[in-house]
Amino acid sequence: MKLGIHNYSFYMHGLGGRWMGFKPPWPNPMDIFGLQEKAAQLDLDGVHLDMAAIGSTEPDHLDRVGKDARDRGLFMEFNWGLPKPGADLRLQFDLASGIDICRQLGADLGKLSLNLTRPRPVMGSRHAPEIMGQLVSVRDQITGILPLLDQTGIRLALENHTDAYASEVIWLIEAVDHPLVGACVDTVNPMMVGEDPMQAIEALTPYAFTNHFRDSVIDQTRYGCRIAGCALGDGDLDLKQAYDLLKNAPNLDRLNIEIALDAPADRMQQALDMETRAIEKSIDFCRNQLGIPTHRENK
Repeated sequence: MKLGIHNYSFYMHGLGGRWMGFKPPWPNPMDIFGLQEKAAQLDLDGVHLDMAAIGSTEPDHLDRVGKDARDRGLFMEFNWGLPKPGADLRLQFDLASGIDICRQLGADLGKLSLNLTRPRPVMGSRHAPEIMGQLVSVRDQITGILPLLDQTGIRLALENHTDAYASEVIWLIEAVDHPLVGACVDTVNPMMVGEDPMQAIEALTPYAFTNHFRDSVIDQTRYGCRIAGCALGDGDLDLKQAYDLLKNAPNLDRLNIEIALDAPADRMQQALDMETRAIEKSIDFCRNQLGIPTHRENK
């Protein structure tokens, strides 16, 4: 198994999408080349990138980013979502454009967020008519770019994002029925639709091409509960069980660490230090608790 990292792990370093509109209130202390240098220094095997980190779709820039990753021996995955009002515009592309960015970068895989609009109540909307209409539309869009996937050999991984149940992602994959279309398994996102994470991971694993390997702490509050990101192994997910499932997936050979911390937005150095420590602790968890070999050992 190879070990990579999602650029969202460097959110407070300025390299994450503006999730729910948030943007760190200081100049970016890191760029895409610094991220890839850091990944190599941490002895990682690859990077999972969106345009918030890459920075530009200019062909010369994409070529430089891809060459830098290859020179460092890093695999590359490109992450984007279908257009949706209100989402970070930098992260939205149609399918053909996303696949073309993969090609220009030299990424062997594209990860797609479906960006569904769920009716309420969310936990009563699994496969609701409003959702199935959207899934049929996405199916038709994917079917339309299958020749492009065949031509490039790029795999397309559909994520169980914060707006999709595992069974809906599986329905879509099976409806397209193509060997280059599979799943991206996010280990925390099932909670966002009230789904048992382990059941979702187990259901999606046979279809998995890649993943966002995350952990979260669930805290009780006076108004209900709060789910907050943390370093791998510090939260309430059984990540050893999750890894035992994922490592047996027939078409998956990589784990992508993703960290999303509640770091202070008014103390830059403290936020950066928190993020760096969480990344290092998560890598240590993967190496020493899960037994994932180092980059040198993978060669």
